[in-house]
Amino acid sequence: MLVDESEYPFQPRITHDSKPYWDGLKEHKVLFQRCACCGKPRMPTSIVCPFCLNKDFAWEESKGLGKVYTYAIYRHAFHPALKQKLPYAVATVDLDEGIRILTNVSRNDMHKITCGTPVKIEFADTECGIVMPYCSCIAQYSQSETTAE
Repeated sequence: MLVDESEYPFQPRITHDSKPYWDGLKEHKVLFQRCACCGKPRMPTSIVCPFCLNKDFAWEESKGLGKVYTYAIYRHAFHPALKQKLPYAVATVDLDEGIRILTNVSRNDMHKITCGTPVKIEFADTECGIVMPYCSCIAQYSQSETTAE
């Protein structure tokens, strides 16, 4: 989905460590790091594992399925650039791979969302070239959907 730049008025700060994540989004993939030593997933990206402090890791692709951990519906603009978007929703989503991401909620699903709602990650291609993830509600998915390659 192509959206104009005003949909996302704030641009992310892309660092050397986070560049593979943002490059993955351009390909409509959610990438995360997994520690090569202890095997724990991590998000946001970091140069060392927060669990064992090892520097070795591999990038993995999430299937983009998960459940809402918590959410908020904003009815007040905390920045002038967001006034035209009201109301809008933001959710913290626990993806099935064990990572948690903060993302916008599809405008169509904003009033359906509750804690525990199954969601999938979708992608919004902006005119400035940044791809932003957002989530939309889905029906319950089976375990085979999360394990199928």
